[in-house]
Amino acid sequence: MCSSICGTQQTSTSGVSGSGTNGTVTNTNGIRPEDESPSVKKIKNVISKRRRTIYVFYFMAFLDLLAVSLFLPLLSTGMRDLGATPFMTGLIGSAYGAIQLFSSPVMGWGSDIYGPKLVMFISLVATAVAYVVQGSALNIAMMLVARGLAGIFKHTQTVGKSIVSELSTKDKSHVIGNFNAFGSMGFILGPTLGAHIAQLDKGFQIVCYISAAAFLFNAVLLAILVPDPSKLMSSKPSPKLSPKSKSKKLGSKGDSDEVSRLTKLKTSFKNADIHSLILLAVRFLFSFATLVFRENLTITLLEKYNSNLVNSGYLTSLQALMSTIMGFCVGPVNAFIYKGNSLYMVLITGILKTIVLFTLFWSSSYWLAGTMLVIVSALNPFLRVGITAVSLEGHHSDIGTILGFSQSATSMARMISPTAAGLALSMSTDGPFLLAAVSSICGIIATLAAQRFAKQQKGTPHAKTD
Repeated sequence: MCSSICGTQQTSTSGVSGSGTNGTVTNTNGIRPEDESPSVKKIKNVISKRRRTIYVFYFMAFLDLLAVSLFLPLLSTGMRDLGATPFMTGLIGSAYGAIQLFSSPVMGWGSDIYGPKLVMFISLVATAVAYVVQGSALNIAMMLVARGLAGIFKHTQTVGKSIVSELSTKDKSHVIGNFNAFGSMGFILGPTLGAHIAQLDKGFQIVCYISAAAFLFNAVLLAILVPDPSKLMSSKPSPKLSPKSKSKKLGSKGDSDEVSRLTKLKTSFKNADIHSLILLAVRFLFSFATLVFRENLTITLLEKYNSNLVNSGYLTSLQALMSTIMGFCVGPVNAFIYKGNSLYMVLITGILKTIVLFTLFWSSSYWLAGTMLVIVSALNPFLRVGITAVSLEGHHSDIGTILGFSQSATSMARMISPTAAGLALSMSTDGPFLLAAVSSICGIIATLAAQRFAKQQKGTPHAKTD
């Protein structure tokens, strides 16, 4: 590299450059940078914009989850101050998960049809409004409206992942892992900052307003710094320029194609193959395994290990920190250890997670339990990214829809887990850990089924060609 540059400079200074001017720097073909073809310049410019856009989304992911984690640990307390019973609080939490379950595919579908930037901008602004209503709530009815609005529009993480995944030309698991890791950084700082602000007069209201302001700031960043993602994809030598894709683009214009737009979501349900459905089951089972014991984790630690809120707070921050660090490691680990086989990474990680959950179930020591909880947090990024990467394989024109369905599986787990955790905890303080371990075992079985099905799919083309 150096020799070629040095050689180029020597040729230039000796007057043998493409322009014949002394001191002119040319490339190895004797062409000055300013004389490069417009197509080459365009490709370089697009690649540079892609990289900058991905970094902007990393920061937005951090600010997004920082804003959410400011109030999330205080939400049950805020509802209690409005007169909600624990059962009513659980119902509102389940309602949020139920709304997200049905709104996720719609948002993903809208992202594919109308563009992810527009959908994400609407999501950010609407979520900010929801948090303002949440902070201003004078009764449970207003709080329910606020959580309902958030459930409909709070899909900023999903749409953001779809954009950075599409902008990434190489290892999608690497950029998605980084995206998750930057978001996890927000969870390290958010709970502590929110707890301190909550000590002020009308602290919960102030926290919600700050969260709303953060989402509006993200909307401004999106509008100013993020170009239309479709323009950044123009240099891809892609299957997107296939006749089928072209017909989709042409179909987005004109009144006669409105029916096609409205039926695209319904068609995506019908066209879902068995492998995709199995992967949705894998995501649901592993998500449920994580959520079900975290719903009442503080209560479990207090009752089973005689812990206190301060220690629980430190443990929560440590888990978030470990999740962040491991999020940055997902891409390299998947590339060098698992050789890009994301499904195999999910299988191994699921086995390790099951062992840890059973250890939590049998543990009688707070320090052993704390260590296991940190290990679970270290494993979760590998599961999230691995499942997402496998789900996106072979899907180029409908990434938003695929991620929307994936988010629906998580939303279903989030909807069911509060009730399941409450029932398990009422039977035993170890109940949520046992339920999580059983769910993780089922996730391993589903992963094995997905792996077998994937091998059969790969073997089919070879059988035909022979």
